[in-house]
Amino acid sequence: MSDADEPTTSNENSAPSGPPDRVMILFMGGRHEHAITSIQRYTPDAVHIVTSDDFREQYVRRLNDWSKKYEFRKGTVQSVNDLFEATSVDSLLTCIFEIVKHEFTRDNQEATPLTSRWVIGLTGGTMHMSAVAMTTSNLLDSTAFYVIRPKEGQAIMPNRDIIEFPSLSGMKSAMLLTPIQVAYLEKTKGGKLIDLHEQSDVRPWVMMQMAEKGMVILDMENESWSLTSSGFKVFRLLLTSPSYGNLVTEELKLALEEANNSEGTDTSYYHG
Repeated sequence: MSDADEPTTSNENSAPSGPPDRVMILFMGGRHEHAITSIQRYTPDAVHIVTSDDFREQYVRRLNDWSKKYEFRKGTVQSVNDLFEATSVDSLLTCIFEIVKHEFTRDNQEATPLTSRWVIGLTGGTMHMSAVAMTTSNLLDSTAFYVIRPKEGQAIMPNRDIIEFPSLSGMKSAMLLTPIQVAYLEKTKGGKLIDLHEQSDVRPWVMMQMAEKGMVILDMENESWSLTSSGFKVFRLLLTSPSYGNLVTEELKLALEEANNSEGTDTSYYHG
């Protein structure tokens, strides 16, 4: 296991405050084209790379070049020397722990890191590197993604060539909602919190939990909410399931009957 590279500060955001950084972790093998597609799609604030010792030097160089060209903070290049041995999974997970440690202890942070904003690439390297990447995304409540190789002669299109996988924690949070609540959130995609509570009876603590998982954004100053791309994908996945769609239909009549008798929900404990 090699020590982490020292980060550069030339691309640090100089603004006095802002949201937690969107961190990208890329598992890399011999091919590197998918890294560019990933960076163009997500425009991360910082990028870290996990690879083998065989490719370490070239990715140190590439990460330095990419950070300047695409204007993100250069993270670390983590590498392992036992990629094809039985100990490799533990070594790869140790790389992830080093990245998390780096992000949570680096100097001049604007906001506490929020791993639900992180994205993790499954594309590069070996199959068990991809398995570790998926495990990592679930451990960190992050979004895992895979870059598809375009057909021969077809131009690369980041918005088309990337598949996102809903996080396990996001799916668990969605299951706290009734089917009709899922349908409401997916359809409206955002609005005032008071309208949300009066029209769907989604409890404040559920919204706060989904905000922690990166599924919704809560703007308490304006008392509003909005659905994130990750949240939309999770809800859409549920709603396109035939059995789940039937539950929505069955609950619709009951929800409409109860709407006339429902009372306003106290939202004060958003602040408590």
